[in-house]
Amino acid sequence: MAEKYVTLSSSEKGGHMDYRNHPLFPEMCRVIGQVVLEIHEFGLAPKSLVIAGMLRTTLAGKQHQLAPETRAAMEMAITLMAPPPDEAP
Repeated sequence: MAEKYVTLSSSEKGGHMDYRNHPLFPEMCRVIGQVVLEIHEFGLAPKSLVIAGMLRTTLAGKQHQLAPETRAAMEMAITLMAPPPDEAP
């Protein structure tokens, strides 16, 4: 049986959630670290919006190739790192 992970509610966005205790925290750190290294290879600054954008692009292009835990960690990282388009400055 697949493990189900808790998603972030709107009240938990923007750093209000203690995400370090979330079961996806280690996988989220691994995913973000990999993206930061890839961004560095392209000569770009690893800003949170750039990281979130790369994660969104990866999710859009690899629908069936990602483990469920990795997909959930990427979605959580996007939620924590970038505001939704309607809330962006």
